[in-house]
Amino acid sequence: MTAMESSAPRVPSVIGMNLAQAQVVIGAAIADPQVTIQHSDSGKVPPGMVIRQRPAAGNGVASGSHIELTVPTEPVRQGREG
Repeated sequence: MTAMESSAPRVPSVIGMNLAQAQVVIGAAIADPQVTIQHSDSGKVPPGMVIRQRPAAGNGVASGSHIELTVPTEPVRQGREG
């Protein structure tokens, strides 16, 4: 491990957090992060809760690094046809 790698900010674990909270935590740990949101249709987790992150928690990254978060979307509501 080089000195640069050991001093690099670490990606925090945000799985299980709501999206807004996850973005605040990432912004506090990494300078100028580039956060991208991916959507999933998982019906098992409340909408807006982070279910996946890339890179994984604990990885060292540079300022301005790209962080990808996956959150479920709200289920499509079926309207009643009259």
